[in-house]
Amino acid sequence: MKLQNNKKKRIIIAVVVAVVLLLVIAVGIAVASFLNSPYGDVIKQPETNESGETGIVMASFPKQQYYIGEEFDSTGAKIQVLTETNASTYFVDYTDNGLTFSGFDSSTPGEKVITVSYKGFTTTYNVVINQYEGDNPEVTKFEVCNMFTEYTLSEWNNGGPSAKNAFYKFTYNDGSTYGSREETPVSRGHIYGYTKMEAPGTTEITVKYIVDGVEYSATVTITITE
Repeated sequence: MKLQNNKKKRIIIAVVVAVVLLLVIAVGIAVASFLNSPYGDVIKQPETNESGETGIVMASFPKQQYYIGEEFDSTGAKIQVLTETNASTYFVDYTDNGLTFSGFDSSTPGEKVITVSYKGFTTTYNVVINQYEGDNPEVTKFEVCNMFTEYTLSEWNNGGPSAKNAFYKFTYNDGSTYGSREETPVSRGHIYGYTKMEAPGTTEITVKYIVDGVEYSATVTITITE
């Protein structure tokens, strides 16, 4: 009878030890999962620099409404530099050369994100690029960009002019521009005046583009070498 009681005790102790081990393993897995999850950062201290600064926030915004073609204006921008204790925070405005802005693009309408950087810290704010509000702007300049203009005699006579990477660019009377390889690409069907050359020299081709029923054209000078 005594042997049976001892056996039961050993079984109970073994079961208790196994349960404790399982609980320890489960807790460890849960902690590891939490630390590797997106929420794990909540228990981490924010990074600081040697001065105890932890980040920046916008304190006042510069101009946020633009029209297509306008230049970026940082006048009025001010940030607050945060610190560990928040007792020694300070402000920096747009006149500080250490304050930089990136991400501005007024070539197309829409909302753009401006990144503000200072001492390795960044914050962001949005600006809106609006279409020209007045009468439809007039085209003051039409040009062909990125067109190959130099060929050997063999390349020219065997392949003709290339439109690879070439595009049209419009400049309007309000200062805005429009055109890129994605928006206004040049195709071989837009090129006129190609003739083969008997010797090195120069020749001209005409590139035409029709938009909204209006034809625009530009002359491109080609140089032919041996």
